[in-house]
Amino acid sequence: MDDVITRLDDAAQNGVTAAQLTPSESAPRVGTWLLSWTAVLAGVLAVGLSAYMFYRFAENDTGVIVLLSAFILCFGGGALAYGPLFIMARLMRRAWIYPQKSQALWVLALAGPWVIAGGIMLTFSNILRYAGIVAIGLSLVFCVWALRHIWRYGRKQR
Repeated sequence: MDDVITRLDDAAQNGVTAAQLTPSESAPRVGTWLLSWTAVLAGVLAVGLSAYMFYRFAENDTGVIVLLSAFILCFGGGALAYGPLFIMARLMRRAWIYPQKSQALWVLALAGPWVIAGGIMLTFSNILRYAGIVAIGLSLVFCVWALRHIWRYGRKQR
């Protein structure tokens, strides 16, 4: 296993792509790449949902102050979702190129609270039930990736 990690590090430093590695070496890298794009897609979806919610507020209210507060509510609340998603996508992209344990720790710190937030959405709100399921599912996938990444690359840094 240490030989595989050494080859991955050498490959990243020499500009070798994932397609040029053996399947056992490139599979974690391809998974990281796919997961980073999943985070980007989820972030874009969160921005779109924030815009949709603001549009729904703007249909009924025409006052500037009311629209400003609706904008802050929709995009400020949405930033709690799309902010961490875009940051996690960036961290996973960097982990795809230069794998380090610290990137996975940050992803774990950003994704972990969403397991609890998704549970709260499931428990206390019928309207947010599907959002809670998606939040729990995505955050668990990101947490599993982070723990696997810590286990795989954390041993090398000792």
